[in-house]
Amino acid sequence: METINNQYEEDEINLLDYWRVIVKHKKFIRNLFFASVILTAIVSLIMTKIYRAQTTIMPVSSSASQGLAAQLSSIPFAGAFLGSAATSNPLNKIYNVLKSRSVSEAVINSLELKKVFFEDEWDEEEQRWEDEEPYMEDTIKKLNKIISISRDIKSGLITITVTYKDPELCAKIANQFTKELQKALNEKTFTVAKKNRIEIEKELNKTKTKLKDAEERLAKFQENSKVLSLDAQTEALIKALAELKAKLVSKQIELGVMKKFATEKNPEVLKLKDEISQLKKQIDEIESGIKDKTAGKGKDADSVFQPLTEAPDTGLQYIRLKRDMMIYEKIYELLSQQHEIAKIDENKESVDFVIIDEAKVPERRYKPKRTVMVLIAGISSLFIGVFMSFLLEYVERSRTQQ
Repeated sequence: METINNQYEEDEINLLDYWRVIVKHKKFIRNLFFASVILTAIVSLIMTKIYRAQTTIMPVSSSASQGLAAQLSSIPFAGAFLGSAATSNPLNKIYNVLKSRSVSEAVINSLELKKVFFEDEWDEEEQRWEDEEPYMEDTIKKLNKIISISRDIKSGLITITVTYKDPELCAKIANQFTKELQKALNEKTFTVAKKNRIEIEKELNKTKTKLKDAEERLAKFQENSKVLSLDAQTEALIKALAELKAKLVSKQIELGVMKKFATEKNPEVLKLKDEISQLKKQIDEIESGIKDKTAGKGKDADSVFQPLTEAPDTGLQYIRLKRDMMIYEKIYELLSQQHEIAKIDENKESVDFVIIDEAKVPERRYKPKRTVMVLIAGISSLFIGVFMSFLLEYVERSRTQQ
């Protein structure tokens, strides 16, 4: 019990000694405190005012229902592309586009930020650079220092924050990013579905022109020759040929799109090439009535259709005209269906956004935060003052003991 009391008395004496040291150097601590607070207040008044503007956007993406996707996947040529957008993430897509160099360059050029960031090198009167024009790379670095692009996966929001000394320019830069983002999504974003749709449109327009010409030639020939119809066997032959030609065009378009994303050794590319080769063989066999010459068998005696080369001379021209028209009709019909599918698939992959909060010109400064700066300086000076007091006391006692 006596030991505990002694320990308590020693702690009490030590605390009293500490307090005596603080009281002894209170003038030094007080002066340091007021000097730090006043100096920090003066510095905060001198510092450049920094403003902050923010704009918040929410990515949205159109998507087809599962039932529609399942229904469309059963149509030829659609299966290779349907559902490709299911794995896409609009939040990540828009975030990556915003962080891209092309969008930053577009913002810099639109707002002429080179003149702003390198104003000391720009002669306003002469409207020219004093030396060389600053590099775009350096301008992008300066832009990246004042902007911050963040994404929140839970809420699905993207925030563009700009901090700069000019409040109006803050808001302009933040809003310009959303404008350039929209342009990039509309003009530069090329998905597989979009490429597919463009290729089909090109072929569809060509086929439409060819079909119109074929119809006019056939109508003119019928008017002059008075030929109105074909026999059943020849018509069946032409229909089969038209279907094969339509499939061939479809596969060739699919292969053209696939080659832009895959190598020649890709299994899908090899498979499409094999299918195209088989279709060409069948078309050649029907058109000429000749079997594979490598087999050395001559004409196919068991062919279901009469070869076109064996058609009567009197109706040969009419057959050819009718054949061309029916082929283009079939191709046009198939491409029209695929064009609608491609547009639906493109809409699935398309990414857009809505602006939740547009950036406004800030009315109050963001930095410096004077109250916080003064408060931190005052508290820090107290700790430093107390520490210095004990240090001075220790040095003083060391000298006295010596």
